[in-house]
Amino acid sequence: MTVATYKWTLDRYHQAVEAGVFDAQPVELLKGELIVMPPEGEPHTYFSDRLSKVLQRLLGNRSQLQLQQL
Repeated sequence: MTVATYKWTLDRYHQAVEAGVFDAQPVELLKGELIVMPPEGEPHTYFSDRLSKVLQRLLGNRSQLQLQQL
């Protein structure tokens, strides 16, 4: 038996996102394939917060940083 996969285009992926197809699951498009992303763990959250603070200190008023909360 042959298994065929469907390669997503960026346009199709954005259309599906806008239509709410993936609202229940966090997915990302990588090389034409949909990947279900695991929830962020404590290490990711910790380092995201630390990096945000370092960048804010280095860049000051020249930037605006906002962490993405999932």
